Amino acid sequence: MLSLVPEGPAASPQVSTNALNLELYSTLGEHDNAGFPLSYCFVSTASSIAPRKRLNALHSCFAALKAKYGLSPQFVHTDKDTTEIGAAKKLWPTLKHSICLWHLKRAVRERLAKNKLSTTPYDPRSAHSEFTFVNVDFVPITRADPTEFEGGLIDEVEPTSTLAEPPLGPNSLTIRIPGLTQRSVELPAITPFSDAMDIDNNTSSTHLDPAPIKKPFVRLIVKDPTSTPAVPADPTPLPRDRRTFCPEEYRADIVEMMVRHYNAHPLIPGFSHPSPAGIRQWAVEQMYKYCERNDLPEVWAYLWGNWYRNGRWELWSRSVHPDIPILKTTMMVESHWRRIKKDFLHHFHKPRIDLLCWILVEKLVPKYDRKLDVIMRPVARYRELAAWRKAFKPEWRRCEKTQIANPDDTAYAPNPYKWVCTCRFFVKSRFMTCKHLIQLVEPVPPIFFLEVSRRRTTPFWQHPSLISLYEEPEGGRVQLVLAEIGAADDGVDGEDGEGEERGDDEDDELLNEEMSGVFDRTTFLEDMTHAADLCDWFSHALRYQIQYQDRRFLAHVQRYGRAFFQFASDCQDLERRTNSTRTANLNTWEAGSVHTMFFRTRPREVIRDASEASMAASMDEN
Repeated sequence: MLSLVPEGPAASPQVSTNALNLELYSTLGEHDNAGFPLSYCFVSTASSIAPRKRLNALHSCFAALKAKYGLSPQFVHTDKDTTEIGAAKKLWPTLKHSICLWHLKRAVRERLAKNKLSTTPYDPRSAHSEFTFVNVDFVPITRADPTEFEGGLIDEVEPTSTLAEPPLGPNSLTIRIPGLTQRSVELPAITPFSDAMDIDNNTSSTHLDPAPIKKPFVRLIVKDPTSTPAVPADPTPLPRDRRTFCPEEYRADIVEMMVRHYNAHPLIPGFSHPSPAGIRQWAVEQMYKYCERNDLPEVWAYLWGNWYRNGRWELWSRSVHPDIPILKTTMMVESHWRRIKKDFLHHFHKPRIDLLCWILVEKLVPKYDRKLDVIMRPVARYRELAAWRKAFKPEWRRCEKTQIANPDDTAYAPNPYKWVCTCRFFVKSRFMTCKHLIQLVEPVPPIFFLEVSRRRTTPFWQHPSLISLYEEPEGGRVQLVLAEIGAADDGVDGEDGEGEERGDDEDDELLNEEMSGVFDRTTFLEDMTHAADLCDWFSHALRYQIQYQDRRFLAHVQRYGRAFFQFASDCQDLERRTNSTRTANLNTWEAGSVHTMFFRTRPREVIRDASEASMAASMDEN
């Protein structure tokens, strides 16, 4: 896996790395979710007039790496610079390119915040031919900007304008005349004549110049004087608050939807369609209908032309590759540049090339080489661990302690053998973990956090210490639950995506009823009697376990009975406060008493009789 981000005047104009203002590129390889430099490349294209000069320079750099070390990466991570993308695709056509999620979100936020209405060229017929739900009449009302492509143009795209008339050129003339209606009229083209033209007797023998000459285009704009007064030749533009590219209230939703589309993958069940083609259709339909419902044609044209059409979708979506890359961003490359600037170049302003090369080769690279050698060699002590492990352990421990409201809820289908879960936290998690999965395995020892490594396919985490508490069901519980969820949600192609994400307390009871098929036919007396008898039995069984002093069983009781014990403790506290004359009663809608609002507390006489009966039973047993 490679990560590539340029450094130089184009990427960071406030901090230059060398006196000649050369662009400095670094190629990093990933091992154990940590980056190690493979090569550095200085690029200067100021004196070259050859087409695609930067692309060819980077391609030569990559080709040297491939020829020297046989480099053949599976994933390449860059920002949205199409030069890097094109150079990598030219040398390794089969690799999966992944645009940095952080750069993607920043680019979309910045464009949505601009008031410029003209956007990327959009051909509604092409989109409709691929997805029939796209309306060919839902197009921007402004002229397209053929130069607006995120990162530049990497493929052959015809800049189709969204207006009927051709774009204005040097041979065009705009005339505004008060008239009946507002329209554009193209005058007949004027035929170019040469100097040797005979016009005797209204006959001409024209000798045309063989060089192509553009036809002049006259654009007449006429307006109805009864409805709109005549405007001067250079009218003042309309106020921007009348129509903006994307109103502020829609921007966060659009970015959040793109993050969901980025995270979707066939290996993650219950989140989207289980195939790459289905995921793309789900994503395009969700985004298109959102833009159509909120009247955002310019936003849709921008999103389709830069992110969702063929040739662009494959650059940032994880679903097009059978494996899931470990990295989501190029932050390890940004950290690499920060280390160069802060640790080695903080005393130098635009150092000479020879000094910079000496720092890179003699000072920086040996540190990474020593770190990689320590990681690769089996030694007694664990040293030079990757920084992600420091954040991974607290996240794991937090999920261990987080309470699950209903452990038997079938709305979530954790499978510790494949290490997948249908909850919405799992798909967005940096470490591909969630509380449902972590609480289905035995507590892990400290050595686990020093040795485990994330995989790119299922199971995403694999280690001898990950021991499931239950045997793997035949056929897998995940597939069975997904079929029911899909039927209940009427597919995954919902208009607003309500069926893709589901919270812990969101429609759980309804889903359970749908998946069970029938409601319980037992009476209230039978159910309550059974619950009371089960609690009496379990109370006696717990007291019997005390003699064995087994802390492992105690840990299981505390983990899987946490919700019940909390509920029982709240009911006990409610009863104590109700029968007390010194404390105030809880309000019905207080945060700690909402779930106990239907609990009827016992009178003092009943409590006293129950205590006496319990003490008598204990004395009889002794």
